[in-house]
Formats: sequence, structure tokens, C-alpha cells
Amino acid sequence: MKQMADGGDKDAISAICSGDYSFNTEKYSISEDEDSVIRSKTLCVYDRALNGDNEAQLAVGFAFSDVSYQNPPKVFKTDLSESFYWINKAALNENTSAECALGYYLMKGMGCKRDYSKGLMWLRRTADKGNASAIYRLGVAYASGDGVIQDWDKAVELYKEADLKGLRSAAFLLDCVLFTERE
Repeated sequence: MKQMADGGDKDAISAICSGDYSFNTEKYSISEDEDSVIRSKTLCVYDRALNGDNEAQLAVGFAFSDVSYQNPPKVFKTDLSESFYWINKAALNENTSAECALGYYLMKGMGCKRDYSKGLMWLRRTADKGNASAIYRLGVAYASGDGVIQDWDKAVELYKEADLKGLRSAAFLLDCVLFTERE
């Protein structure tokens, strides 16, 4: 059924999205095991992404990445260029989480040519909206000197801000930096 849906068969996409696989068992067959259900739902998200849903575009971008949350079955082969494409699309459709991810991808050259200037622009734009992950990523850039002049004071300030917004990884790095300064 996935192949038919990937080929644009609207009946297959509709069947997958509705969960109704029984309407033509000869034409469509799909097992009810967990992987199949997750794969089916992923196709629905992919269909929504194709139709401009920025949350779905971000999800598809991560599905093409090597990022794995709670080890779901891999529906798409890892393709960072495809991942970048979808994350960029979601960011251009004003998805704040995608804007942060796009900044990170550009800073690291994931699926694209490394571009510190554009990456920092996206991270700053998203941090200005209060996104804790973007604030944290800017802190990492200042701590490491990636694309900016290394500035520990600025890094600590950003880690504190991200920590206040509840990002635990920022609290951990802040503790590491402050511990290192005491030695």
C-alpha cells in the first residue's frame, strides 16, 4: 500500500490516513503490526507536509534525518539533503522549531553547505521569539566560537536564559561551565 500511496494513489493515501484498509483487501493489504501502523501514520504526515502543513513538514524533515526519538521504526532512509529541504520549507512557513533546526543545520552543514552567517541569523531570529533551544544553541556557538568570537560570558548568559525557560541541557552545560571556572 505504501508504494501505491508513494506513487500518488489517492485511494491508498486516503485508506492509510483513515485507517480503513479493509475496503478492498485485494488491492490494499497492510498488516496491523505496530511498525505498519506507524509507517501508515507517517504517510499521512507526509501527505499533510506536501499540502503545506508546517508541523508536518518539520516532522518529515526529522524523519529523513538521523535523529531518532524513542527509536521509532525508520520509515525513510536517512537523507540529510531531504531533511534540510523539509526543515527549510517548514521554517519558511514560520514554524519556530523548524527555524531553530534550520539554524542548527546551517551551522553544522547538515544536508547543506555550512553557512555560519545564515545559521546565526535563523538562531537569533528564533531566540528573539523566546525559543529555549535556539537560545541554548547560540550559547553553544559562543562557548565554542562557531561563527562568532568566543565569549564565555555571553555563553553563560544564554545558558542561564535557556535554563530559566526550562531547557535542562542548558542547566547541565551551565553547571559544567561554572564548575570549570571555579577550578
